[in-house]
Amino acid sequence: MIDLGPSVFILILFLAVVFSLALAPVCVHWHREKDQNLRDLERGEVNQSPQLEEQHHHDLERVEETRRRQLATISLLILHLTHHVPSNDERIVTSRNDGCVICLEDFRLGEDCQAMSMCKHVFHSGCLEEWLVQNQSCPLCRIDLSFSSHLSCSIHHYLGAQHESFM
Repeated sequence: MIDLGPSVFILILFLAVVFSLALAPVCVHWHREKDQNLRDLERGEVNQSPQLEEQHHHDLERVEETRRRQLATISLLILHLTHHVPSNDERIVTSRNDGCVICLEDFRLGEDCQAMSMCKHVFHSGCLEEWLVQNQSCPLCRIDLSFSSHLSCSIHHYLGAQHESFM
């Protein structure tokens, strides 16, 4: 083995200290920049490149367009009926339930109600509209309204059935 002596040890130690001192400012700068970026992100003040901003804008437009299409589909799935609640001997609209399962109140004469076209369940108009803002299913049977492949057939058939029943 080669005996390098204490001078080599001192030289290696010196180089390690110099290297650490040279690297420390770079690490401190990187850490401060990272912290500043996190603070900016928390405040919503992130500077993005034009490409990222454009992509973000495009993504927002796509989300909004999808939302519009879903609301349009849902509105097509609802048959708007303004009717009186039938008396006991003519209960054809509410079938097995006498009230709105969303608000749990009974239907009253002259109230605006809406029937789901796919399952024909009836609810207060306001209750159903609020429900459909948050959900895409019938409040009673939970049938999924996001499938619209049989939409026109269901609405046409239901309109015909309702036309015969109410007219």
